[in-house]
Amino acid sequence: MVEPPRPSMVAPPQQPQRGSAPIYESSAPKLVPASQKKRGSSERVQKVAIIGSAGTGKTFTILSMVQYLAIVNKMLPEQIRVEMIDLDGGLDELTDQYIIPDEYLDRIFVATCQNFSEVVDATKDAYDRLAEHRAKYGSEGCWIVVDNMEKAWEYPQEDYCQTVYGQSLVEKMKEARKSQVEAKKLGLTGQGVFDKNLDWGTIKPMHADWAKSFETCGFNVLWLSPWKMDEKKNTAGVVIEAKEKFGAGGNDLKVSYIIKKYLDDGGNRRADFLKSRSTKGNPKNITDTTWAGMWKALKDLEVLEAREKQAKMKQAGFPDLTGKYESINEPVEATKPSQAAQTAQTDDGRSGW
Repeated sequence: MVEPPRPSMVAPPQQPQRGSAPIYESSAPKLVPASQKKRGSSERVQKVAIIGSAGTGKTFTILSMVQYLAIVNKMLPEQIRVEMIDLDGGLDELTDQYIIPDEYLDRIFVATCQNFSEVVDATKDAYDRLAEHRAKYGSEGCWIVVDNMEKAWEYPQEDYCQTVYGQSLVEKMKEARKSQVEAKKLGLTGQGVFDKNLDWGTIKPMHADWAKSFETCGFNVLWLSPWKMDEKKNTAGVVIEAKEKFGAGGNDLKVSYIIKKYLDDGGNRRADFLKSRSTKGNPKNITDTTWAGMWKALKDLEVLEAREKQAKMKQAGFPDLTGKYESINEPVEATKPSQAAQTAQTDDGRSGW
């Protein structure tokens, strides 16, 4: 009979050696307190769309924004980097008007794109350069601009036409229109420019992948675009809903602010906020359409609405941890820009330096 091994003869279980296990490296993003997402913090970025017809000052907004960063926010040229995806060429004439000094003008880096492949590649390269700039100077001066979003929607259609049908978008549209006219003579309905499933099923994802990247890029975004009305009609052909549209449908959901620039009956430039995630209402008929003027109008409304919200928080029983409720019943003063900011709000922007 074999004697079972004694306890002392049994080999002890092998103990794990300290430091032998591989160190787990998480790829999760860093945690940021929500209060650091407030405007003016290093973690807060803006996503803005400026829409309007020709001559309303959309492209001028780019220079006006740089002017604001320099004069109001006291940023040096090297702290600012604006990557511009240019599909319009509208900035060229403005560079000769001495709106901002060349030291600041040279902080706008322009990539002129002729097709959608160039747009996608230029955007990726811009993200890389902005990431390097942000690591050194923070996000406040990091901006990526697209001028304009309507052409950014046309470009993938053009690329698709050339690749699949061997013709330009204009030629394809003429062909479809001719088909519709001939079909109408026979009491039929002609086909559209693109097949709903086969064509649009490829074109829309091409554009959507690019446009969606702006939502989480981590940089300030400025989209410029002409606009048109997107109308929904009932079966009787009556318009039941209409809203401004710029570029592809759904672009309005990718930005936090939409500002419409226009000319009033007297030919004067005006601006309306059509969307603002920081206020319940939207400032309208803004007479100072510079970057400083438009955001001052929004800030004034934010102050008024903040007083009301703070009063409601106090009534709800939130503890006053910072003394912010002490002055909620005092009269609100409209925020006044500094003297430098007032100088920067001239129509042509040529003074203030």
